Amino acid sequence: MIGRVAGIGFWLLLLWLAIGAWRLRRRRVGIGPAAAAMMTELLDDHRRAAIEIILEERASERDPEDRDGNLPDLQKPK
Repeated sequence: MIGRVAGIGFWLLLLWLAIGAWRLRRRRVGIGPAAAAMMTELLDDHRRAAIEIILEERASERDPEDRDGNLPDLQKPK
């Protein structure tokens, strides 16, 4: 009897962990705004400036007008 209860408990625990892992994969888990603000407080000025440069470069890679030039001027050259 005790073995059967332990077996059922084991399978329920395993099912609970599987559902929890599935729910975590479905939603995007990231750091919260308080942790992000704390990270900027921990960085010195040089590292903060370097991170801003990296983020600006990444943003310009996705923006075709900034990367290639002004898009209307490229379509209709003067």
